Amino acid sequence: METIASVLKSLSFDPVLFWFQFVMFFVFHYTLKGLLYGPLMRVRLERDGKVSGRLKEAEQVAAAARQLKNDYDEAIRSARLEAQAVLAQADHEGKTHKEARVAEAREEARKVVEETQLKVDAERQAALASLQADIKELSTSIIDRLVSPALKGADKDKLLSKIRSAS
Repeated sequence: METIASVLKSLSFDPVLFWFQFVMFFVFHYTLKGLLYGPLMRVRLERDGKVSGRLKEAEQVAAAARQLKNDYDEAIRSARLEAQAVLAQADHEGKTHKEARVAEAREEARKVVEETQLKVDAERQAALASLQADIKELSTSIIDRLVSPALKGADKDKLLSKIRSAS
């Protein structure tokens, strides 16, 4: 213990001054703690609270943005599917309409061909009838000129009636 006392004496250790400094340290410590550290800690805690609140708010906004993006993507996907369905339906309706128009055109063409065929047949029959009448007239006229000088009266009439009935 003497060595400690001699070391302390060589360092000019004053116990009163030591205890005074010890007490002053704690007085300044608690004074500064109340006046400086307390408000600083309060401001720091408030700032930490604000930062954590803003971080939570930012996370909520980010989650809402992700949800909006997902909703937007789903709406776009749905709109594309709907557009494809509308296009497919329009294409189907167009093909159906085209097939109906082609069928109508074919039916109309068939009717026109039938009508034309009937007209051609009627004209052919009329031409044949006219030709046969002309043939009868010509043959009668030829026979009348050739045979009439040779035949007389009833024989001539009989021959002409046979020719007319035969043709």
